Amino acid sequence: MSATIAPAVVLSCITPLSLSWLLTVTENVPEPYLDEVFHIPQAQVYCQGRYLEWDDKITTPPGLARLAQTPEGLDISRQSTVRRITTGINVGLFPVLFFFSGLYYTDPSSTLVVLLAYTNHLTRVGTKQPSFLNDVYTLAIGILALTFRQTNIFWVVVYMGGSEVIHAIKTLSPKPVETPEFQSVSEQMKFYAWRYSLGDIHDASLSLAQPIDVVVCIASIGIAAVCNFRMVLRRFLWPHGLVLTTFVAFVAWNGGVVLGDKSNHVATVHLAQLLYIWPFFAFFSAPLFIPPILNLATTVYQRIMSLRQRQPSPAYPKSAFPSHLAITALVSCGALVITLLVVRFNTIIHPFTLADNRHYIFYIFRYSILRAWWVRYALVPVYVICARLCWVVLQGSEVSQERWIRSPFATTSSKTPPSARSNMGNKASARGRSETEVEVGLKSPSTSMVLVLLLATALSLMTAPLVEPRYFILPWVFWRLLVPATPMPSLSSLPQPSVTESDTNQSKQSRQIRARSSNYVPILFLETAWFVFINAATMYIFVTRPFHWRAPDDTLLDEGRVQRFMW
Repeated sequence: MSATIAPAVVLSCITPLSLSWLLTVTENVPEPYLDEVFHIPQAQVYCQGRYLEWDDKITTPPGLARLAQTPEGLDISRQSTVRRITTGINVGLFPVLFFFSGLYYTDPSSTLVVLLAYTNHLTRVGTKQPSFLNDVYTLAIGILALTFRQTNIFWVVVYMGGSEVIHAIKTLSPKPVETPEFQSVSEQMKFYAWRYSLGDIHDASLSLAQPIDVVVCIASIGIAAVCNFRMVLRRFLWPHGLVLTTFVAFVAWNGGVVLGDKSNHVATVHLAQLLYIWPFFAFFSAPLFIPPILNLATTVYQRIMSLRQRQPSPAYPKSAFPSHLAITALVSCGALVITLLVVRFNTIIHPFTLADNRHYIFYIFRYSILRAWWVRYALVPVYVICARLCWVVLQGSEVSQERWIRSPFATTSSKTPPSARSNMGNKASARGRSETEVEVGLKSPSTSMVLVLLLATALSLMTAPLVEPRYFILPWVFWRLLVPATPMPSLSSLPQPSVTESDTNQSKQSRQIRARSSNYVPILFLETAWFVFINAATMYIFVTRPFHWRAPDDTLLDEGRVQRFMW
């Protein structure tokens, strides 16, 4: 496929839909609506060159107003597959993001700038050390992102900066050594701590990671980052450090994070936000959950049939199944307990949530956790199940499991002889130079990447007392970009060639890779149809179902302005 066709396809699909929605809103809603009442006059003030005037009701920086003065052009040139094109279209059609493209709101422009920063980030992690000019560009686009929304600090610094720290550590590439036989646990721990300090960190593919892998991954990255801090700072981190310094200076100068309306936007610890986000993901990304749910059903069926035949399932050997089940049960029980504690002690209902019936979140809260005291506790299993499904979707179903890592524990990803591990490393290196983008799309992200995403998401949400679907846009976008292609059970159960098979099986594996990728495409089209349906429904309600606020005596409130339902 030509390098210029893919972006053209994406733009040709998204642009007409977005323009049609914008024209529909402009025709049917001629007056500024809701937050537009503040943003549009501020943009007009900036267009007149009066840059020192600011409406103290606006909480976000003036990036959106400045954008009104600056025509932007974007030249993207990248080879893409059908999967990438469709994924790009679906991200653009994400209902909460697409809806606000028809209104003069900060979110679409803010998301665009953050994604431009992310594109630059992907370039940086493709090198051992970025150029000085790229460092300056990283600094500039990071500060630009902050002029649109303050919480972008968590994405341009924590998410992208954290990912670059891990990449910098991996570029150390220490020479492999034979693992000695240990006489005690302390010797074993010292050996692995030494290896971690050299940059040989424990970072399994998420599809292979067990709970202990997550713990060891965090510990290994912490040790490596402390021991190699100067190198990490010099090569990758200093632009992000300056962006963070700029943000801290702004907060100190401003006396807080938000610019205006500070009394209604006081930062607080709101851990329940980290529960609400999972049903949000599950609702909007429901089509993506079809393959893992069917895979789970297939595995359970195979397990039942193997028990009847008294033969271990190939998916779960007899010796491994009880252990896996016990770990899953233990983690699930822990998640349920933590979720119960958060619901009991940290459920915060912001006054705006109860006062504004124009937003869908008003009705979600009214008919769920505010309906009765027990409902919020009944939703605890829903939060845990949705979170688990989001994790499973990220795990995907890798064609090859050639990602072996060092660990002081016996984990799924480390049980292989050193000779086999070396052989696989050579093959992986050779394959890496000719790896197709189709195969990349089938791989699940590394454990460290998902942990950094969870950290950035937590920091961006847990300080906001108000529950807003718009706050979930960037967490969803980055989660969605990490989701690998998961084939349906009929193809995911195909036999996998082992690492000891001859190279003649590589072509067979390549055919399986492409078959599994093409088998995933219908799920993407279903996701597209799902987003189109949601967008059509919310746009129809917004345009054709206006209403007025009325007092008990039926007099018009809010000066008789027309009200509309929205996210």
